[in-house]
Amino acid sequence: GAGEAAGSGADLALFPRRRVPAAALHVTGDTGLLPPCFTLVPPVRRARPRAGVGSGAPGP
Repeated sequence: GAGEAAGSGADLALFPRRRVPAAALHVTGDTGLLPPCFTLVPPVRRARPRAGVGSGAPGP
């Protein structure tokens, strides 16, 4: 059958990005439906700061 995951908006937004564990959510029904959601949301890449930006060095 179907399943449901409930939690705060922040937890539900962060879960597919693997930033919050499933244990933080209230999950009912088929928990086997949770892992496929990771394929629906691409991983977030963090941008690398450019030299001189955010490093504390004075800018041009």
